[in-house]
Amino acid sequence: MTSLFSSTSDGWPYIAGTQNASLIDDYALELATKLDAVVPFAIAAGSATMTITASTNGSVAVTFPTGRFTVAPIVTAISAGGTGSSQFYVAHTNLTASGMTLQAFQRDNTSATASFTIHWHAIQMNTGAASG
Repeated sequence: MTSLFSSTSDGWPYIAGTQNASLIDDYALELATKLDAVVPFAIAAGSATMTITASTNGSVAVTFPTGRFTVAPIVTAISAGGTGSSQFYVAHTNLTASGMTLQAFQRDNTSATASFTIHWHAIQMNTGAASG
């Protein structure tokens, strides 16, 4: 189907000065349809402090912004450094639409003491699915 509008080099529609402004509803629909295909439904990001004292692991609960996600999102998490942080792997468990638990595990399974920040990023691509 041929677009009624001009497009940027990346294919984003716009109304040029020579086009009929009465087509604004059609333009809005075309733009919204294009955005639906590429813009995530929901995103959240944050940081959590992990404190481990003489142990092989630790955990900290994270709550996502209320109502942000409709399904459990896709999450990435990484240690941002801090005292003893290089000794630990970071993971997440208990993932739901409202939150998760971040965990840290000592690399060689010996007790250690550490305090560090974990940065996390959560994304839901569609209204009913995290991937997309």
